[in-house]
Amino acid sequence: MFKLEGKLKFVNVNLVYLQYLHEVCSEVYFKSEDYENKPYLGVLLSQGNRKYVLPLTSAKEKHKLWRNAYPDRFLIYAIENKNQMAKQGVYVDIEGGDTVKHIFAAVDLKKMIPVTDDVLSSVDINSHEDDSDDVKKYKDLLNKEYSFCIRIVDDILTKASRIYDKQMTTGKVTMFSCDFRALETAADIWRDQALKENRRGKTVNLTYITGNYGKYISVKERFEKAGIDIKYSQGEFNEPDVDDIKTISKEKARQAYDMIGTPVFVIDSGFYIEHYPDAPGYPGAFVKRSGISSHVADLLEKMKDVEDRSCYFLDCLTFFDGKDYY
Repeated sequence: MFKLEGKLKFVNVNLVYLQYLHEVCSEVYFKSEDYENKPYLGVLLSQGNRKYVLPLTSAKEKHKLWRNAYPDRFLIYAIENKNQMAKQGVYVDIEGGDTVKHIFAAVDLKKMIPVTDDVLSSVDINSHEDDSDDVKKYKDLLNKEYSFCIRIVDDILTKASRIYDKQMTTGKVTMFSCDFRALETAADIWRDQALKENRRGKTVNLTYITGNYGKYISVKERFEKAGIDIKYSQGEFNEPDVDDIKTISKEKARQAYDMIGTPVFVIDSGFYIEHYPDAPGYPGAFVKRSGISSHVADLLEKMKDVEDRSCYFLDCLTFFDGKDYY
């Protein structure tokens, strides 16, 4: 019978570990490109103190056909007034009234996976004054999902235990289900390898925080040549509103360290157009917020009478070990 390790919480799982498990069992959620690192629900403990987490999947059109609950999966939803409907969202009309079922996500118990402590990082769903509008909206969704999961946590534990115990007892892996025994063996190998590397003195606790998985792979390949293993973690940052990439990079590193509690490094970039009309050096550190990369035609129109179109990128990499910045 599963039980909770402490309080129910949302966690992120290291993408390298997910890829590793996916190679063992193709039912583990992972894609090599454009993978949405949706939080996992956990942490569940088996009788042998084996740790498991449950994947959340974003709401999709197919979920409109689902019942609210099945023996092996749940919808996460809320009943809302029709006048609250957003342009983007998955809704099911409720006949005879002014309400709809707003589907936020789904939990598929068959897809739960075993994890080790080193591949987990907590997801911060608490609001902060300096959260951007996008972060506030995302956290609001996570809090709605979390509140729903709290209400059904006993049902989740009961059904997850039933699925796990049946597979481990009979040895039969049902269609679309993860192979728990094979994944537990893989998790043990992962853990033992990490212990061996620690004993050899190999760096295994350096983590690269980025939302770009492709960028992580590029960095990882370069560090491996120096015998340094880099782990991946995805996080949302609250950037200070300053046009200085050094300040932004240091603040991101501090936030990243607070997320996972181990030495981290982050990179912040700026793009500078030296003779941008009325604003030399634009957009600087505000590349993303300026929207310049998605409005190239507007940029060219703005620069049409400028002879010197010199521009450059500037990167600032910051390493933070919890005490000093480098």
